[in-house]
Order: sequence, then C-alpha cells, then structure tokens
Amino acid sequence: MRKSKMFLIPVICAISGALLAGVLNISGTLSYMTDKDDATNITTIGENEIEIKERFIPPDELVPGENAYEKDIQILNTGDIPCYVRVFVDFSDNDVRNASTLSSDGTTYYSMSEFKNHLPSGWAYIGDAGNALSPYFYYTSAIEPGESTNSLVKMIKTTFKNKEAIEDYDVLVSAESVQVLDKNGDPFNGDNAWQQAWQEYLERGEE
Repeated sequence: MRKSKMFLIPVICAISGALLAGVLNISGTLSYMTDKDDATNITTIGENEIEIKERFIPPDELVPGENAYEKDIQILNTGDIPCYVRVFVDFSDNDVRNASTLSSDGTTYYSMSEFKNHLPSGWAYIGDAGNALSPYFYYTSAIEPGESTNSLVKMIKTTFKNKEAIEDYDVLVSAESVQVLDKNGDPFNGDNAWQQAWQEYLERGEE
C-alpha cells in the first residue's frame, strides 16, 4: 500500500530592525510540498518546524569608527522530526555591508565576502550565482527535535568613516528547513546528505 505524503516546509523570517532603535520583528509563513501517489487516499504530516534563536544586543548609539555588537544566530528545531536547515544573512544597505564584518567566535572578524571561507564548525556556504542552492549558509548535520545548530554568527562590527557616513540599517536573517527523508520516505545518506535533501526539494518544486 502506497501512501500520499505531505511534507511541511516552514519558512521563518526574522528581520532585526534599525540598529539605532534595536527593533526585532518576526514573521512566519508556511509552505507545503505534497507527494501524491495514485493508490490510496492516505496523508501523513511531519511536524517540521524551526525557530530563529537569536541574541541581539544593538549598540546604544551608532558612532564614527567601530560599532561592535552581539548578534548570535542559531536555529532551533521546534518540531518533532529531525530536519536540515539553511540560513540567509545580509544587510539592508550595500554601503553598510561593505563597511561591516562578521565573527563566529567574537574575536576574529571577516567581511561578508570572506566570512563564507571561515565558517564555524558544522556550516557550509553555497554561493555560486548559477547554483539553485545559493546563496545560503547550510548546516551540514540533521537537527534533532529540541536541538539547535551551532552559532553561525556571534558578533557584527560596522565601521563608519565619519559622522556623515552613519546611517540606520537592518541585518536580515531568514531560515528554512527540510526533512531528512527523501520522497520515498528513506533517509539521505553520505557526507552530503544535507545537500541531497535540499537538491531534491528544489527539483520537486520545479516539477
């Protein structure tokens, strides 16, 4: 007997608002991917849910020179099945992006373009513009229910050359998850199981 399976893919977005105000807005959307066979009318739903677990302490005031602040980004599995996650991080302003550096340990800082080459344990980046998997940071291990990823980012530092260059900006963070089983209900295997899971999800979305 074949089953018709529905995979729940939550997309949870968090936008940290203007740093001067220290506003944090959270919104969530749910999207569904359905795998149906023409056999029986049975549907199973996996509770695949995640939450951006973030500690954000903005500076009291943006000033000329260095503005370093804590922005610890982790992803928590709030569902009841294991899942793989990916995260998108960017700045709302190109000039601010170019003036900012990120740190995964609170000590060593890298520009956005270099950070992808110095990721903390468990994270990988796929950024080729021609690749359907880009531009995301991927956690390479399955996250068990109730567990969190390692921190992707811990600190951010933005350096303004002078008072005229200072401007409020947002740090944009969004996260997505996909379950660890393939369309037949079997687990993905191998060192790149996480990549297989996301590739199948994207390919099925194109069908």
